[in-house]
Amino acid sequence: MRIKYLALIMFLVPAASGCFGTKPSTEPICLGETVSVNGPLDKLGSATRFNEELSQIVERRGEVTMGELTRAAGWSDAWDRVVDVYGGIDAADLSRAAQSGPAAECWRGLPTRGSSSSDRPAQGFYLFLSGGKLVQKVLWSADRKWIEMGRGVGLTPESLLVTDPTRHILVPAG
Repeated sequence: MRIKYLALIMFLVPAASGCFGTKPSTEPICLGETVSVNGPLDKLGSATRFNEELSQIVERRGEVTMGELTRAAGWSDAWDRVVDVYGGIDAADLSRAAQSGPAAECWRGLPTRGSSSSDRPAQGFYLFLSGGKLVQKVLWSADRKWIEMGRGVGLTPESLLVTDPTRHILVPAG
């Protein structure tokens, strides 16, 4: 009789702890590798130097390929795609822009719409990828955003950027 009660207790305790434990995650299940965009990441070079180069090109009203831009900033060429991440970005749009990057359900830490404080300009970042792996993150704010890529668009080292003189930013040519 004692063994029956012991067996019953051994069954009920784990079952009850599952019922009263933590809530299940509401994040979609990622079947691949998750990619977190939280924290700094600077494997290619200085983000400050990159932003300085961008500013100078816009001031000159010039044009430049993304590869020329990163090399001028002293970065290595170990990237093949850059995408723009902004508050409220749809993970599917981000995955489409990244092309070889993770599936939509595998991105973690994406900014939500309205995630910036109302007394600061909107913020986001450019993510540089190599073979679908995140290698660099460059922060931007709405008052200092130098490249406007467009929704669901990614750029490569060969992508040509031209100055839009009315908005004082770089945009993809064409």
